[in-house]
Amino acid sequence: MPRPDALRPAEIRSRAASGVMAFVFRGIAVRGLGFASTIVLARYLAPSQLGLIALASTVLFFGQILANGGFASGLVRREEEPDHASLAAMQGFQLAVTVAIAAPVVAIGVPLGGAGALAALMVLSLPVSVLRVPLVVHAQRKLLYDKLARAEIVEGAVYSVLTIALVVAGLGVWGVAIATVVKPFVGLWVLRGSTGVRIVGPRWNWPLVRPLLGFGISFQALDLSNALRDYGTNFVIAGVAGPAVLGLWNLTSRVMLVVTMLFSSLYRVSFSAMSRLLATDEPVDGTLRRAFGLTATAIALLATPLAGSAPALVPIVFGERWSEVANVVPWVAAGLLLTGPVSTAATGYILALGDGRTIVRNVLLHTAAFFAVMIPLLPSLGVQAAGIGYLAMAITDVVLLSAAVRRTAAVDPLRITLPVAAVALVAGTAGWLTADALGVNVLGAVAAAALAEALLLAGLRVVGSGSLRDLAGVVARVLRPRLVPLRRAVGRA
Repeated sequence: MPRPDALRPAEIRSRAASGVMAFVFRGIAVRGLGFASTIVLARYLAPSQLGLIALASTVLFFGQILANGGFASGLVRREEEPDHASLAAMQGFQLAVTVAIAAPVVAIGVPLGGAGALAALMVLSLPVSVLRVPLVVHAQRKLLYDKLARAEIVEGAVYSVLTIALVVAGLGVWGVAIATVVKPFVGLWVLRGSTGVRIVGPRWNWPLVRPLLGFGISFQALDLSNALRDYGTNFVIAGVAGPAVLGLWNLTSRVMLVVTMLFSSLYRVSFSAMSRLLATDEPVDGTLRRAFGLTATAIALLATPLAGSAPALVPIVFGERWSEVANVVPWVAAGLLLTGPVSTAATGYILALGDGRTIVRNVLLHTAAFFAVMIPLLPSLGVQAAGIGYLAMAITDVVLLSAAVRRTAAVDPLRITLPVAAVALVAGTAGWLTADALGVNVLGAVAAAALAEALLLAGLRVVGSGSLRDLAGVVARVLRPRLVPLRRAVGRA
């Protein structure tokens, strides 16, 4: 029987939907701020200085994976509320891990100078990041994603403004490093104020930490595996096909950003939402079916017009020299249509069951499929090889995850998502042919996108999944409370 203070299933689903929207808005805001600061950095710093920042940021990125709460994920999924002793013990363990990472970076980086010294200063932000772990655990357990998103937006804004101010003031790359150290203090302050949860002092208590580490290590291994895959992709493409092809692949990622932001937002919400649902008496089969259908529809609505209009859209927005990217977008869009709906909900569900090993194994296998297909094709196909490899990775991922879901739930993800993907494929192809026939012009791009979206909407009504109507209802329920204050303000004006 659930605890009296436990969230009800309807409330869990409502907060999860609001959380997805909050993280989408967060992604737009943070990336917009990052783009603005990049413009300033490009004007005030030399390419070699930007390279130093990139190298130091890579070191910091992997440290942040270990510092930002992955080991504490076992506290998020368990049914009972974590007590002060457990939070303090996990805080102490993660602080020890973070210091073990930061200390050698400082010891080695300072004498080396350059990127090493820059990394040494930037990693000093890691212990501060650890202090927010109990606050993040609380927010994830209560599904307070809007508070997490708000903290990330504020710290991102402060970081961007401070970076610009210090660089313009003449501090150069050290201005970026100082802003990096200040950033987690801001996020901690905002999250502390919005959640009302006090900061927990670290305590070393191995008996309390040890039972949580099995799942926590799997969770961390998942993040590290994904990061190594992404960084490894860049090195492989640059090494085999050259920097120009890597540039085309990176631009493809930017073109698909609107879809991947939704993907990453769903992923962030899925684990804690599924953990809370499993703690109730309600079966999760219905929620899984609805999640697969809603996610498939949402991704199709974004990816289909984007892929369909790519032959005209890409050269119009980025210039003719980037036209080859248009040939890669459909491969990536098809991969997202397949893996996006299944991996977001299924990964959260399987992790909530405590089975981190299955997810890590799946990541390693689909990564192997990606490289096995991409590398032999790179010399002859160039950047298209990466797109084809991405589709192979998506197929591997969706087959493995669907099998894992069927073992524990009476749900077949493929039966729900494949009809939507098939409709999107037909609609996107029609859009592509239209854009190709009309040529590189705004009319061609708009007509292709409109045709692809219209055919998709018609096809979704034919397959009769009901997810389109369900998605519209979810979006309306999430946006309505946010639009009321706006309408009142407009009315008063």
